[in-house]
Amino acid sequence: MTERPLHLALLALYSIALLGCPATPGESPQTAAITATPAPPTGIPKALPRRIVSLAPNVTEALFALNCQERLVGATRHCTYPDQAKLLPRIGDYVNPSLELVLTREPDLVVTPAEGTVLPLVRKLQSLGIPVHVFDASSYQATIDALGKLGRRVGSERRAEQIMKLLVEARAAATQTAPPGRRALFVLDRAPLVLAGSGSLADDLLRICGLENAAASLGTPYPRPATETLLALNPDFIFDASMIAGPNPTAAALHWWQRLAPTLPAVRDARVIALDPDLVNRAGPRLADGLAALSSAIQPPPTSNQ
Repeated sequence: MTERPLHLALLALYSIALLGCPATPGESPQTAAITATPAPPTGIPKALPRRIVSLAPNVTEALFALNCQERLVGATRHCTYPDQAKLLPRIGDYVNPSLELVLTREPDLVVTPAEGTVLPLVRKLQSLGIPVHVFDASSYQATIDALGKLGRRVGSERRAEQIMKLLVEARAAATQTAPPGRRALFVLDRAPLVLAGSGSLADDLLRICGLENAAASLGTPYPRPATETLLALNPDFIFDASMIAGPNPTAAALHWWQRLAPTLPAVRDARVIALDPDLVNRAGPRLADGLAALSSAIQPPPTSNQ
């Protein structure tokens, strides 16, 4: 399981993105944060990058999957997958990477997520003439597209096509696997309670599986509902992607929810499922595994012929 500090960093990132990038009328906060990020350069240099710095865990995973590990010279301290990523020189936190540490790595390409929190750093890098590539993975399809663009940028087009194919196949297998009319909550953290609302990546995963996001009506991609509001959402499933330690995360998650909200249909009927947060919250190559795990969890058990 992921270390607790990464979840805290993610929550800080959600808050900063929402508060620091106000939405225009009719625009979601998440969309505003993404559109505020500078677009990737239009011209791709003839020479492939030889010294790449990653500013996010999902970006690091993507670069490893694209066989760029020998060219990766820096990553955030939250970049922990695969194991080789733990050995990379650190350039600071995911939420607040250090310009000075990035510069010490002498990169000829910096790959950044699309969240607005890194916008000041991106602008400084561009002012210094350092190429920046934006990895915009705000939805499942956007993740597929982002992997293709990154593959072209680093000269790994064939490998990118293979990864994209796996993601497309996983989506096709998961599409509409839920019973009709079922509602679900997707939990990002418990302290405080943070749900995935409309416009979030997890919201997209739920819809692919044919589930209605019970938190979509709360008006933000990452709502923090009061207990009274939570009880009114009435979900049939709860997918808990918070940090859950121990040998049986699903049993631990069910026990926690039985203490918090025993009357919810998902809790009463024991349809609380723990998910590995790295698989469902990191928009990268392993998102195919996360979608498959979510899809398999909602499929009814096989009936006996006896």
